[in-house]
Amino acid sequence: MEIILKELKKVAMTLAGMDLLIFIGGLFFRVNPFIMAISLLFGSLFTLANFMLLGSLCQKACTKTPLRAKRFMTVNYIVRLLLAAVVIIASFELSYLNPVGVILPLFAPKITFFGWAIFETIAGSGKKQKS
Repeated sequence: MEIILKELKKVAMTLAGMDLLIFIGGLFFRVNPFIMAISLLFGSLFTLANFMLLGSLCQKACTKTPLRAKRFMTVNYIVRLLLAAVVIIASFELSYLNPVGVILPLFAPKITFFGWAIFETIAGSGKKQKS
């Protein structure tokens, strides 16, 4: 659980930065600030909950046999995708949500880990050159 919380904190930091940039961009394009704030909050909370769920499911899968773990993760992957689909559809259907504000935060985990991989590669290569 400790690792999940550590990684969740990284994603939350990325989400905060993304949300701020998206909110400012929304102001630039004259999107209703209240609707954008609600949408960003909804999308960000769903992203954090989905990421937390993924972490806990991975921990549970580690206690199962390989075949049962694969089935368990496949079923839960489908459930998480369906939940994401419901959230995305809701963002288009509900007038008090902006689809951009809901959908963009869903990419935060990918952006976080891609950014960390680049950072660690650059930082790691700098350490190797000094030795």
